[in-house]
Amino acid sequence: MDRPVRFADVASLFGFVVALDLLQRLFGSIALLQEMGLWGFVPLAIYFALFVRLFLVPGLLVAGRPLRPALRESSRFADGRGWSLFALLLAIGLSAWLLSLLPVVGPVLSSALVAPVHAVAIGVVLERDGALRQSTGWLD
Repeated sequence: MDRPVRFADVASLFGFVVALDLLQRLFGSIALLQEMGLWGFVPLAIYFALFVRLFLVPGLLVAGRPLRPALRESSRFADGRGWSLFALLLAIGLSAWLLSLLPVVGPVLSSALVAPVHAVAIGVVLERDGALRQSTGWLD
């Protein structure tokens, strides 16, 4: 993103990821949704909608935005782009899952290959659509 990364920005990203992980652990597993039958689609749709809205937050945090403005900007940016971001999230998630199924090296490959693709996808979306220029203008 043509910007030096500060330690404070990475620490804020780390805190965000830990908070999301804790939220996901509190939410439970997919087994809970399976027990709900067709009603399980409702929380699953909410879950996906939430992650589409939060897709750009890691990139905005690394770009130096505080958490609350990053949450607002990411949510605002997702308006009108939800299906595209959902398809991107689905492709990234399915890739990670499929790679993790490989015996022995699966989890390592999943992390080593999919995480950089995810990070680059966030950076490309932010730069291509001018999400960073809208608020600060530091890329101009």
